[in-house]
Amino acid sequence: MRFLRPLIQLAFLTSVSACGPIDSGCRDGGLDGGCADELVPGRTCSSFTYSDWSACTNGAQTRTVTSSSPSGCTGGNPVTSQACSSGTTCASFTYSEWGACSNGTQTRTVTSSSPSGCTGGNPVTSQVCSSGTTCASFTYSAWGTCSNGTQTRTVTSSSPSGCTGGNPVTSQTCSSATTCTSFTYSAWGTCSNGTQTRTVTASSPSGCTGGNPVTSQTCSSIDGAAIYASKCASCHGALASSRVRGASVSAITGKHGTKYGTQAQMQAVADALK
Repeated sequence: MRFLRPLIQLAFLTSVSACGPIDSGCRDGGLDGGCADELVPGRTCSSFTYSDWSACTNGAQTRTVTSSSPSGCTGGNPVTSQACSSGTTCASFTYSEWGACSNGTQTRTVTSSSPSGCTGGNPVTSQVCSSGTTCASFTYSAWGTCSNGTQTRTVTSSSPSGCTGGNPVTSQTCSSATTCTSFTYSAWGTCSNGTQTRTVTASSPSGCTGGNPVTSQTCSSIDGAAIYASKCASCHGALASSRVRGASVSAITGKHGTKYGTQAQMQAVADALK
C-alpha cells in the first residue's frame, strides 16, 4: 500500500488546482461547492451610457461607452458611430407662392435657405386649404322682423363667382319697435347755400321709430315766391292758396315751357309751391 500514497496525493492536488491555488479556496465555499461560481459565463450588456457625439468628420461621428448594465456585463451592441452632415442646419427659408388648392392641400417649394451652405431644417412646404376662392362681396335679402332684439337676413349671392366662405353679415341687433314708413313734413325752409330743410311733423304707423325721412334737399337761391307773385298769382291766386299748389317743375314747364323764366326759375317756383 505504500506505493499507492504518492498517487493519491497527486490526484488530490490535481482536483484542487482546477479551482485555483490550494490555499486560495473557492468563492462558493471550497471544494464542497464545486467552484460553481467560477464556471458561470458572464452576462451580456443590454444598456449603455455614452459620451457626447464627436464632431462630424468625413461624414461620420463617434462616441464612447462610459458605462453599461447590468453590472459586470460584457459584450452587447453599443452604437458608437453614425453618419452625419458636416454642414450647418438651415434655420430660415424663403418660399415660392402657394400652389393651387387640390384635395384640401396646397404646396410650395423652398427657393432659398440660410445660413449659407446649410442643409436640412424644417421648411413648411404644405398646408390645408379650401378648394374654392374666398368670397369677398355679398348681396343680401331684406332684414327680417326684429325678434328678441335681433334680426337676420340671408345671402342671396356672393362674388367672385364660385367662391366659398368669407364673412357675410347676416345678423344685427335691433329695436322691437316698428320702423316708420310714411312721414308728414313741414314746409321747406328758405334756400341757404344751395340746401333747404324741413322737419317731420308726423309719421306712421303709430308708435314707429326710425325709417328714412327726407329732411333736406338741394335748392336754388332764386326767389321762387317772388317770381310766382309777378308771373303766376294773377291767374292762380296768391301763393298760400294757389290752385296749382304742389305742382312739379315738369308740370309747370310742360304747360308753359320757359315762357315765364328759365328752368332754374321754374324750379324755384315749384319749390315755393310745395
